[in-house]
Amino acid sequence: VAASTAHRSKPWKLVDMKLAGGSDLLLRGRPRFLFPGQNLLLVGRGTPDKGAQLELSLEQAGAARTVRVPVGQALSSPLAVRAYGQVALGQIEELLPRTEAFSKAYGVHFRVTGKTCSLVMLESEADYQRFGIRPEDEALVVKQTEASTVVSKALAELAGTLGNPKVAFLAWLDGLSRLPGMSFQTPTSLKLALDAMPEASFRVEAPPLATKQRDRASVPAAITAALASHKVEYDAFTAEAERRRTAYGNADALKALSSLVEENPGDGVLARDVGISAMTWGLSADAYHLFRRVAAARPYEPQTYRAMAQSLVKLGQIDLAIAYFETGLAGRWDGRFGEFTKILAVEYLELLRRIANGSARTSVPEFAKDRLSSVASSVQIGRADLVVMITWNTDATDVDLHVIEPSGEECYYSHRTTQSGGQITQDVTQGYGPEMFVLPSAPAGQYTVRAKYFASDRNRTSARTKVQALVIEDYGTGKQRVSERMVTLEYGKEMHEIAVIQRKAATQVAAP
Repeated sequence: VAASTAHRSKPWKLVDMKLAGGSDLLLRGRPRFLFPGQNLLLVGRGTPDKGAQLELSLEQAGAARTVRVPVGQALSSPLAVRAYGQVALGQIEELLPRTEAFSKAYGVHFRVTGKTCSLVMLESEADYQRFGIRPEDEALVVKQTEASTVVSKALAELAGTLGNPKVAFLAWLDGLSRLPGMSFQTPTSLKLALDAMPEASFRVEAPPLATKQRDRASVPAAITAALASHKVEYDAFTAEAERRRTAYGNADALKALSSLVEENPGDGVLARDVGISAMTWGLSADAYHLFRRVAAARPYEPQTYRAMAQSLVKLGQIDLAIAYFETGLAGRWDGRFGEFTKILAVEYLELLRRIANGSARTSVPEFAKDRLSSVASSVQIGRADLVVMITWNTDATDVDLHVIEPSGEECYYSHRTTQSGGQITQDVTQGYGPEMFVLPSAPAGQYTVRAKYFASDRNRTSARTKVQALVIEDYGTGKQRVSERMVTLEYGKEMHEIAVIQRKAATQVAAP
Protein backbone atom coordinates (compact mmCIF):
# COMPACT_ATOMS: atom_id res chain seq x y z
CA VAL A 1 0.00 0.00 0.00
CA ALA A 2 2.78 2.42 0.90
CA ALA A 3 4.64 1.70 -2.34
CA SER A 4 1.46 2.22 -4.36
CA THR A 5 0.79 5.55 -2.63
CA ALA A 6 4.35 6.69 -3.26
CA HIS A 7 4.14 5.66 -6.92
CA ARG A 8 0.94 7.67 -7.51
CA SER A 9 2.10 10.74 -5.57
CA LYS A 10 4.71 13.12 -6.86
CA PRO A 11 7.44 13.18 -4.19
CA TRP A 12 8.72 16.31 -2.48
CA LYS A 13 12.44 16.86 -1.99
CA LEU A 14 13.44 17.37 1.64
CA VAL A 15 15.59 20.52 1.83
CA ASP A 16 15.78 21.25 5.56
CA MET A 17 14.11 20.57 8.91
CA LYS A 18 13.89 22.51 12.17
CA LEU A 19 12.57 21.83 15.64
CA ALA A 20 12.55 24.45 18.41
CA GLY A 21 14.70 23.18 21.27
CA GLY A 22 16.26 20.43 19.17
CA SER A 23 19.56 20.14 17.27
CA ASP A 24 21.50 17.52 15.26
CA LEU A 25 18.23 16.33 13.72
CA LEU A 26 18.34 13.01 11.83
CA LEU A 27 15.68 10.98 10.05
CA ARG A 28 16.09 7.19 10.14
CA GLY A 29 17.09 5.93 6.69
CA ARG A 30 18.15 9.46 5.63
CA PRO A 31 15.26 9.91 3.12
CA ARG A 32 15.78 12.63 0.52
CA PHE A 33 12.21 12.61 -0.81
CA LEU A 34 8.88 12.44 1.03
CA PHE A 35 5.43 11.25 -0.02
CA PRO A 36 1.96 11.36 1.65
CA GLY A 37 1.51 8.80 4.40
CA GLN A 38 5.23 8.17 4.86
CA ASN A 39 6.35 7.19 8.36
CA LEU A 40 9.35 9.09 9.70
CA LEU A 41 11.44 8.47 12.81
CA LEU A 42 13.11 11.68 13.96
CA VAL A 43 15.97 11.73 16.47
CA GLY A 44 18.17 14.54 17.73
CA ARG A 45 19.69 16.26 20.72
CA GLY A 46 18.11 18.56 23.27
CA THR A 47 14.57 18.89 24.64
CA PRO A 48 11.82 20.14 22.27
CA ASP A 49 10.04 23.30 23.44
CA LYS A 50 6.54 22.90 24.77
CA GLY A 51 4.13 22.85 21.83
CA ALA A 52 7.01 22.74 19.31
CA GLN A 53 6.36 21.66 15.73
CA LEU A 54 8.72 19.93 13.33
CA GLU A 55 9.15 22.18 10.27
CA LEU A 56 9.98 20.36 7.01
CA SER A 57 11.11 22.57 4.13
CA LEU A 58 10.18 20.86 0.83
CA GLU A 59 10.64 21.53 -2.88
CA GLN A 60 8.86 20.22 -5.97
CA ALA A 61 9.31 21.46 -9.55
CA GLY A 62 10.63 24.82 -8.34
CA ALA A 63 7.82 25.31 -5.80
CA ALA A 64 8.62 25.57 -2.08
CA ARG A 65 6.44 24.34 0.77
CA THR A 66 6.72 24.12 4.54
CA VAL A 67 5.01 21.28 6.39
CA ARG A 68 4.56 21.60 10.15
CA VAL A 69 4.04 18.47 12.24
CA PRO A 70 3.18 18.67 15.97
CA VAL A 71 5.65 16.76 18.12
CA GLY A 72 3.14 16.00 20.87
CA GLN A 73 3.69 15.49 24.57
CA ALA A 74 7.29 14.97 25.67
CA LEU A 75 7.98 11.81 27.66
CA SER A 76 11.30 11.22 29.35
CA SER A 77 12.85 7.81 28.59
CA PRO A 78 16.39 6.34 28.52
CA LEU A 79 15.38 4.55 25.32
CA ALA A 80 15.39 7.88 23.51
CA VAL A 81 19.15 8.14 24.00
CA ARG A 82 19.69 4.69 22.56
CA ALA A 83 17.38 5.41 19.61
CA TYR A 84 19.47 8.47 18.76
CA GLY A 85 22.69 6.45 19.08
CA GLN A 86 21.41 3.72 16.76
CA VAL A 87 20.19 6.10 14.05
CA ALA A 88 23.30 8.29 14.28
CA LEU A 89 25.72 5.34 14.12
CA GLY A 90 23.79 3.76 11.24
CA GLN A 91 24.12 6.90 9.12
CA ILE A 92 27.77 7.42 10.03
CA GLU A 93 28.67 3.82 9.19
CA GLU A 94 27.04 4.11 5.76
CA LEU A 95 29.94 6.36 4.81
CA LEU A 96 32.87 4.28 6.05
CA PRO A 97 35.87 4.50 5.83
CA ARG A 98 35.64 8.30 5.71
CA THR A 99 33.81 8.37 9.05
CA GLU A 100 35.71 5.61 10.83
CA ALA A 101 37.04 7.75 13.71
CA PHE A 102 33.56 9.04 14.54
CA SER A 103 31.81 5.68 14.12
CA LYS A 104 34.09 4.17 16.77
CA ALA A 105 33.30 6.98 19.19
CA TYR A 106 29.54 6.76 18.64
CA GLY A 107 29.48 2.96 18.81
CA VAL A 108 31.43 2.80 22.07
CA HIS A 109 29.64 5.72 23.74
CA PHE A 110 26.09 4.53 22.99
CA ARG A 111 26.98 0.81 23.33
CA VAL A 112 25.62 0.11 19.84
CA THR A 113 27.10 -2.78 17.85
CA GLY A 114 27.63 -2.40 14.12
CA LYS A 115 30.30 -2.53 11.45
CA THR A 116 32.74 -0.71 13.72
CA CYS A 117 32.26 -2.12 17.22
CA SER A 118 31.22 -5.25 19.03
CA LEU A 119 30.53 -5.58 22.74
CA VAL A 120 32.90 -7.27 25.19
CA MET A 121 32.10 -7.70 28.89
CA LEU A 122 34.97 -6.35 31.00
CA GLU A 123 35.10 -7.26 34.67
CA SER A 124 37.30 -4.60 36.22
CA GLU A 125 38.76 -1.14 35.78
CA ALA A 126 42.12 -2.83 35.17
CA ASP A 127 40.67 -4.47 32.05
CA TYR A 128 39.68 -1.06 30.67
CA GLN A 129 43.20 0.21 31.28
CA ARG A 130 44.80 -2.90 29.78
CA PHE A 131 42.83 -2.55 26.53
CA GLY A 132 43.29 1.22 26.41
CA ILE A 133 39.53 1.89 26.60
CA ARG A 134 38.71 5.36 27.92
CA PRO A 135 34.95 5.96 27.73
CA GLU A 136 35.46 9.62 28.59
CA ASP A 137 37.41 10.11 25.34
CA GLU A 138 34.54 8.75 23.24
CA ALA A 139 32.05 10.86 25.20
CA LEU A 140 34.06 13.98 24.43
CA VAL A 141 34.07 13.21 20.67
CA VAL A 142 30.30 12.69 20.69
CA LYS A 143 29.73 15.87 22.67
CA GLN A 144 31.86 18.01 20.37
CA THR A 145 30.82 16.51 17.01
CA GLU A 146 27.23 16.27 15.85
CA ALA A 147 26.34 13.24 13.75
CA SER A 148 24.52 15.39 11.15
CA THR A 149 27.72 17.40 10.62
CA VAL A 150 29.82 14.24 10.19
CA VAL A 151 27.35 12.84 7.65
CA SER A 152 27.04 16.12 5.68
CA LYS A 153 30.81 16.52 5.42
CA ALA A 154 31.36 12.91 4.35
CA LEU A 155 28.61 13.17 1.72
CA ALA A 156 30.23 16.30 0.29
CA GLU A 157 33.58 14.51 0.05
CA LEU A 158 31.94 11.47 -1.54
CA ALA A 159 30.17 13.63 -4.12
CA GLY A 160 33.57 14.83 -5.31
CA THR A 161 34.68 11.27 -6.08
CA LEU A 162 31.59 10.00 -7.89
CA GLY A 163 32.41 11.65 -11.19
CA ASN A 164 36.17 11.29 -10.93
CA PRO A 165 37.47 7.72 -11.30
CA LYS A 166 41.01 8.75 -10.35
CA VAL A 167 39.94 10.21 -7.00
CA ALA A 168 37.79 7.12 -6.36
CA PHE A 169 40.70 4.78 -7.15
CA LEU A 170 43.13 6.65 -4.90
CA ALA A 171 40.58 6.61 -2.06
CA TRP A 172 40.08 2.87 -2.51
CA LEU A 173 43.84 2.24 -2.55
CA ASP A 174 44.32 4.33 0.58
CA GLY A 175 41.59 2.32 2.31
CA LEU A 176 43.40 -1.01 1.73
CA SER A 177 45.93 -0.18 4.45
CA ARG A 178 43.13 0.11 7.04
CA LEU A 179 41.29 -3.10 6.27
CA PRO A 180 41.45 -5.93 8.83
CA GLY A 181 43.37 -8.97 7.66
CA MET A 182 45.34 -6.87 5.18
CA SER A 183 49.00 -5.88 5.24
CA PHE A 184 49.31 -3.24 2.58
CA GLN A 185 51.20 0.01 2.18
CA THR A 186 51.32 2.05 -1.04
CA PRO A 187 54.97 2.74 -1.99
CA THR A 188 55.81 6.45 -2.30
CA SER A 189 57.09 5.97 -5.84
CA LEU A 190 53.74 4.47 -6.86
CA LYS A 191 51.84 7.36 -5.24
CA LEU A 192 53.85 9.82 -7.32
CA ALA A 193 53.26 7.80 -10.50
CA LEU A 194 49.51 7.62 -9.85
CA ASP A 195 49.39 11.37 -9.24
CA ALA A 196 51.05 11.91 -12.63
CA MET A 197 48.52 9.75 -14.50
CA PRO A 198 45.59 11.62 -16.15
CA GLU A 199 42.03 11.06 -15.01
CA ALA A 200 41.23 9.25 -18.27
CA SER A 201 43.66 6.46 -17.34
CA PHE A 202 41.30 5.35 -14.57
CA ARG A 203 38.14 5.24 -16.67
CA VAL A 204 37.25 1.84 -18.16
CA GLU A 205 34.31 2.00 -20.56
CA ALA A 206 32.39 -1.19 -21.30
CA PRO A 207 30.31 -0.76 -24.47
CA PRO A 208 26.85 -2.38 -24.51
CA LEU A 209 26.89 -5.99 -25.64
CA ALA A 210 26.03 -6.25 -29.35
CA THR A 211 23.90 -9.39 -29.12
CA LYS A 212 22.25 -11.12 -32.07
CA GLN A 213 19.68 -13.40 -30.43
CA ARG A 214 16.63 -11.21 -29.77
CA ASP A 215 13.71 -13.61 -30.25
CA ARG A 216 12.43 -15.05 -26.96
CA ALA A 217 11.04 -18.06 -28.80
CA SER A 218 14.57 -19.10 -29.76
CA VAL A 219 15.59 -19.51 -26.11
CA PRO A 220 15.26 -23.13 -24.88
CA ALA A 221 12.17 -23.66 -22.75
CA ALA A 222 14.23 -25.00 -19.83
CA ILE A 223 16.27 -21.77 -19.71
CA THR A 224 13.17 -19.57 -19.86
CA ALA A 225 11.57 -21.59 -17.05
CA ALA A 226 14.71 -21.36 -14.92
CA LEU A 227 14.82 -17.58 -15.31
CA ALA A 228 11.14 -17.26 -14.44
CA SER A 229 11.51 -19.37 -11.30
CA HIS A 230 14.89 -17.87 -10.34
CA LYS A 231 16.40 -21.36 -10.21
CA VAL A 232 19.48 -20.64 -12.29
CA GLU A 233 21.88 -23.60 -12.27
CA TYR A 234 25.53 -23.20 -13.17
CA ASP A 235 25.93 -26.16 -15.52
CA ALA A 236 22.72 -25.41 -17.44
CA PHE A 237 23.64 -21.78 -18.08
CA THR A 238 27.26 -22.45 -18.98
CA ALA A 239 25.96 -24.96 -21.54
CA GLU A 240 23.49 -22.33 -22.82
CA ALA A 241 26.37 -19.83 -23.06
CA GLU A 242 28.36 -22.24 -25.22
CA ARG A 243 25.32 -22.84 -27.42
CA ARG A 244 24.85 -19.12 -27.98
CA ARG A 245 28.57 -18.55 -28.53
CA THR A 246 28.56 -21.12 -31.32
CA ALA A 247 25.36 -19.82 -32.86
CA TYR A 248 25.65 -16.07 -32.34
CA GLY A 249 28.99 -15.04 -30.83
CA ASN A 250 30.72 -14.04 -27.62
CA ALA A 251 28.36 -11.22 -26.63
CA ASP A 252 25.37 -13.55 -26.59
CA ALA A 253 27.34 -16.08 -24.56
CA LEU A 254 28.19 -13.50 -21.90
CA LYS A 255 24.56 -12.38 -21.79
CA ALA A 256 23.58 -15.93 -20.87
CA LEU A 257 26.30 -16.22 -18.22
CA SER A 258 25.35 -12.85 -16.72
CA SER A 259 22.18 -14.44 -15.35
CA LEU A 260 24.38 -16.38 -12.90
CA VAL A 261 25.78 -13.16 -11.45
CA GLU A 262 22.40 -11.42 -11.39
CA GLU A 263 20.84 -14.26 -9.40
CA ASN A 264 23.85 -14.46 -7.04
CA PRO A 265 25.05 -10.85 -6.68
CA GLY A 266 27.10 -11.52 -3.54
CA ASP A 267 28.98 -14.56 -4.87
CA GLY A 268 32.52 -13.32 -5.55
CA VAL A 269 33.79 -16.67 -6.81
CA LEU A 270 30.99 -16.82 -9.38
CA ALA A 271 31.62 -13.23 -10.52
CA ARG A 272 35.31 -14.02 -10.98
CA ASP A 273 34.41 -17.18 -12.90
CA VAL A 274 32.18 -15.27 -15.32
CA GLY A 275 34.85 -12.57 -15.60
CA ILE A 276 37.47 -15.11 -16.65
CA SER A 277 35.12 -16.42 -19.35
CA ALA A 278 34.44 -12.87 -20.57
CA MET A 279 38.17 -12.16 -20.80
CA THR A 280 38.77 -15.44 -22.66
CA TRP A 281 36.08 -14.41 -25.16
CA GLY A 282 37.69 -11.02 -25.81
CA LEU A 283 35.22 -9.02 -23.67
CA SER A 284 37.90 -7.64 -21.37
CA ALA A 285 36.07 -4.45 -20.33
CA ASP A 286 33.14 -6.49 -19.02
CA ALA A 287 35.61 -8.81 -17.31
CA TYR A 288 37.38 -5.89 -15.62
CA HIS A 289 34.19 -4.60 -14.03
CA LEU A 290 33.31 -8.06 -12.73
CA PHE A 291 36.79 -8.41 -11.23
CA ARG A 292 36.49 -4.92 -9.74
CA ARG A 293 33.32 -6.00 -7.95
CA VAL A 294 35.15 -9.01 -6.51
CA ALA A 295 38.12 -6.88 -5.40
CA ALA A 296 35.79 -4.52 -3.54
CA ALA A 297 34.16 -7.42 -1.66
CA ARG A 298 37.29 -9.58 -1.17
CA PRO A 299 40.32 -7.24 -1.18
CA TYR A 300 42.48 -9.81 0.63
CA GLU A 301 42.61 -12.11 -2.44
CA PRO A 302 45.51 -10.87 -4.59
CA GLN A 303 44.72 -12.95 -7.67
CA THR A 304 41.87 -10.55 -8.46
CA TYR A 305 44.37 -7.70 -8.94
CA ARG A 306 46.29 -9.92 -11.34
CA ALA A 307 43.09 -10.64 -13.28
CA MET A 308 42.27 -6.93 -13.51
CA ALA A 309 45.78 -6.15 -14.72
CA GLN A 310 45.52 -8.88 -17.37
CA SER A 311 42.19 -7.54 -18.65
CA LEU A 312 43.54 -3.97 -18.77
CA VAL A 313 46.61 -5.04 -20.75
CA LYS A 314 44.29 -6.64 -23.31
CA LEU A 315 42.33 -3.37 -23.46
CA GLY A 316 45.50 -1.34 -23.97
CA GLN A 317 44.93 0.63 -20.75
CA ILE A 318 48.52 0.34 -19.61
CA ASP A 319 48.49 3.01 -16.88
CA LEU A 320 45.77 1.32 -14.86
CA ALA A 321 47.30 -2.11 -15.52
CA ILE A 322 50.53 -0.82 -13.93
CA ALA A 323 48.53 0.35 -10.91
CA TYR A 324 47.02 -3.10 -10.32
CA PHE A 325 50.27 -4.98 -10.95
CA GLU A 326 51.92 -2.72 -8.38
CA THR A 327 49.04 -3.25 -5.94
CA GLY A 328 49.53 -7.00 -6.14
CA LEU A 329 53.28 -6.66 -5.58
CA ALA A 330 52.99 -4.20 -2.69
CA GLY A 331 50.78 -6.37 -0.47
CA ARG A 332 51.89 -9.04 1.96
CA TRP A 333 49.46 -11.82 1.24
CA ASP A 334 48.45 -14.88 3.19
CA GLY A 335 50.78 -17.86 2.84
CA ARG A 336 48.04 -19.93 1.19
CA PHE A 337 48.58 -17.93 -2.02
CA GLY A 338 52.06 -19.44 -2.42
CA GLU A 339 54.63 -17.59 -4.50
CA PHE A 340 52.00 -15.25 -5.93
CA THR A 341 54.18 -12.16 -6.09
CA LYS A 342 56.96 -13.96 -7.97
CA ILE A 343 54.56 -15.19 -10.64
CA LEU A 344 52.84 -11.79 -10.84
CA ALA A 345 56.25 -10.19 -11.35
CA VAL A 346 56.88 -12.44 -14.37
CA GLU A 347 53.78 -11.06 -16.11
CA TYR A 348 54.47 -7.50 -15.01
CA LEU A 349 58.02 -7.73 -16.33
CA GLU A 350 56.65 -8.68 -19.74
CA LEU A 351 54.54 -5.50 -19.76
CA LEU A 352 57.47 -3.34 -18.62
CA ARG A 353 59.61 -4.78 -21.45
CA ARG A 354 56.88 -3.90 -23.96
CA ILE A 355 56.86 -0.35 -22.64
CA ALA A 356 60.64 -0.20 -22.98
CA ASN A 357 60.59 -1.37 -26.63
CA GLY A 358 57.71 0.97 -27.53
CA SER A 359 55.01 -1.63 -28.20
CA ALA A 360 53.02 -0.41 -25.16
CA ARG A 361 52.63 3.19 -24.02
CA THR A 362 52.20 4.75 -20.60
CA SER A 363 51.94 8.29 -19.26
CA VAL A 364 54.65 7.45 -16.68
CA PRO A 365 57.53 6.07 -18.80
CA GLU A 366 60.22 7.03 -16.28
CA PHE A 367 58.46 5.10 -13.52
CA ALA A 368 58.16 2.07 -15.83
CA LYS A 369 61.84 2.36 -16.74
CA ASP A 370 62.89 2.46 -13.09
CA ARG A 371 60.67 -0.51 -12.22
CA LEU A 372 61.99 -2.60 -15.13
CA SER A 373 65.35 -3.30 -13.50
CA SER A 374 63.99 -3.92 -9.99
CA VAL A 375 61.21 -6.26 -11.17
CA ALA A 376 63.65 -8.12 -13.43
CA SER A 377 65.95 -8.56 -10.44
CA SER A 378 63.13 -10.06 -8.36
CA VAL A 379 62.10 -12.46 -11.15
CA GLN A 380 65.63 -13.80 -11.74
CA ILE A 381 64.69 -15.66 -14.90
CA GLY A 382 66.30 -13.56 -17.64
CA ARG A 383 65.28 -15.84 -20.48
CA ALA A 384 63.70 -19.29 -20.67
CA ASP A 385 62.62 -21.61 -23.45
CA LEU A 386 59.40 -22.51 -21.66
CA VAL A 387 57.33 -20.91 -18.90
CA VAL A 388 53.93 -22.30 -17.83
CA MET A 389 51.66 -20.64 -15.25
CA ILE A 390 48.29 -21.85 -14.00
CA THR A 391 45.62 -20.34 -11.75
CA TRP A 392 42.12 -21.55 -10.88
CA ASN A 393 38.90 -19.86 -9.90
CA THR A 394 37.66 -21.65 -6.75
CA ASP A 395 39.00 -21.30 -3.23
CA ALA A 396 39.93 -24.21 -0.93
CA THR A 397 40.89 -26.18 -4.04
CA ASP A 398 44.07 -28.19 -4.57
CA VAL A 399 45.13 -28.20 -8.22
CA ASP A 400 48.66 -29.26 -9.09
CA LEU A 401 50.69 -28.36 -12.17
CA HIS A 402 52.42 -31.30 -13.88
CA VAL A 403 54.79 -30.98 -16.86
CA ILE A 404 56.05 -34.12 -18.62
CA GLU A 405 59.28 -33.49 -20.52
CA PRO A 406 60.35 -35.33 -23.73
CA SER A 407 62.50 -37.69 -21.66
CA GLY A 408 59.41 -38.81 -19.75
CA GLU A 409 60.55 -37.11 -16.55
CA GLU A 410 57.65 -35.42 -14.77
CA CYS A 411 57.99 -32.15 -12.88
CA TYR A 412 55.39 -31.61 -10.12
CA TYR A 413 55.02 -30.75 -6.41
CA SER A 414 57.00 -33.75 -5.07
CA HIS A 415 59.61 -33.66 -7.87
CA ARG A 416 60.17 -29.95 -8.33
CA THR A 417 63.48 -30.01 -10.27
CA THR A 418 64.24 -32.07 -13.38
CA GLN A 419 67.58 -33.14 -14.84
CA SER A 420 67.15 -30.72 -17.74
CA GLY A 421 66.78 -27.79 -15.31
CA GLY A 422 63.00 -27.48 -15.14
CA GLN A 423 61.66 -26.10 -11.86
CA ILE A 424 58.21 -25.69 -10.36
CA THR A 425 57.15 -23.20 -7.68
CA GLN A 426 55.74 -23.93 -4.24
CA ASP A 427 52.69 -26.20 -4.12
CA VAL A 428 49.44 -24.26 -3.44
CA THR A 429 46.85 -26.46 -1.75
CA GLN A 430 44.30 -23.99 -0.35
CA GLY A 431 43.97 -20.84 -2.45
CA TYR A 432 43.57 -20.07 -6.14
CA GLY A 433 47.16 -20.70 -7.19
CA PRO A 434 49.17 -19.68 -9.06
CA GLU A 435 51.82 -22.28 -9.81
CA MET A 436 54.62 -21.86 -12.35
CA PHE A 437 57.04 -24.10 -14.26
CA VAL A 438 60.25 -22.64 -15.74
CA LEU A 439 62.68 -24.41 -18.07
CA PRO A 440 65.63 -22.22 -19.16
CA SER A 441 66.93 -24.59 -21.85
CA ALA A 442 64.35 -26.99 -23.27
CA PRO A 443 65.48 -30.12 -25.11
CA ALA A 444 63.64 -30.81 -28.37
CA GLY A 445 60.49 -32.87 -28.21
CA GLN A 446 56.98 -32.90 -26.77
CA TYR A 447 56.01 -31.29 -23.48
CA THR A 448 52.66 -32.21 -21.96
CA VAL A 449 51.10 -29.81 -19.47
CA ARG A 450 48.54 -31.29 -17.10
CA ALA A 451 46.53 -30.25 -14.06
CA LYS A 452 45.87 -32.75 -11.29
CA TYR A 453 42.57 -32.15 -9.51
CA PHE A 454 43.25 -33.26 -5.94
CA ALA A 455 40.50 -31.58 -3.93
CA SER A 456 37.74 -29.05 -4.37
CA ASP A 457 35.53 -26.94 -2.17
CA ARG A 458 32.69 -29.46 -1.82
CA ASN A 459 30.43 -26.83 -0.24
CA ARG A 460 30.20 -24.92 -3.51
CA THR A 461 27.59 -25.74 -6.11
CA SER A 462 27.54 -22.41 -7.96
CA ALA A 463 30.77 -22.70 -9.93
CA ARG A 464 32.95 -25.41 -11.46
CA THR A 465 36.70 -25.25 -11.03
CA LYS A 466 38.40 -23.87 -14.13
CA VAL A 467 42.14 -23.76 -14.76
CA GLN A 468 43.53 -20.81 -16.67
CA ALA A 469 46.96 -21.56 -18.15
CA LEU A 470 49.48 -19.17 -19.67
CA VAL A 471 52.19 -20.76 -21.85
CA ILE A 472 55.19 -18.62 -22.82
CA GLU A 473 57.77 -19.96 -25.25
CA ASP A 474 61.18 -18.32 -25.74
CA TYR A 475 60.52 -16.03 -22.78
CA GLY A 476 62.63 -12.87 -22.71
CA THR A 477 63.66 -13.07 -26.39
CA GLY A 478 62.48 -11.41 -29.59
CA LYS A 479 60.77 -14.68 -30.60
CA GLN A 480 58.60 -14.84 -27.48
CA ARG A 481 55.17 -16.43 -28.05
CA VAL A 482 52.29 -16.41 -25.55
CA SER A 483 49.22 -18.63 -25.65
CA GLU A 484 46.34 -19.08 -23.20
CA ARG A 485 44.26 -22.13 -22.34
CA MET A 486 41.11 -22.58 -20.28
CA VAL A 487 40.03 -26.03 -19.04
CA THR A 488 37.01 -26.87 -16.89
CA LEU A 489 37.89 -29.64 -14.44
CA GLU A 490 35.56 -32.62 -14.26
CA TYR A 491 34.31 -34.17 -11.02
CA GLY A 492 35.71 -37.63 -10.40
CA LYS A 493 38.62 -37.12 -12.78
CA GLU A 494 42.07 -36.42 -11.37
CA MET A 495 44.32 -35.65 -14.35
CA HIS A 496 43.33 -33.10 -17.02
CA GLU A 497 45.42 -32.27 -20.07
CA ILE A 498 46.00 -28.52 -20.49
CA ALA A 499 48.37 -28.21 -23.44
CA VAL A 500 50.85 -30.07 -25.63
CA ILE A 501 53.92 -28.11 -26.78
CA GLN A 502 56.34 -29.21 -29.48
CA ARG A 503 59.88 -27.84 -29.20
CA LYS A 504 62.22 -28.10 -32.15
CA ALA A 505 65.95 -28.54 -31.84
CA ALA A 506 67.87 -25.27 -31.80
CA THR A 507 69.49 -24.47 -35.16
CA GLN A 508 73.24 -24.20 -34.90
CA VAL A 509 75.18 -22.15 -37.46
CA ALA A 510 78.88 -22.84 -37.97
CA ALA A 511 81.17 -19.86 -37.48
CA PRO A 512 82.69 -18.57 -40.75
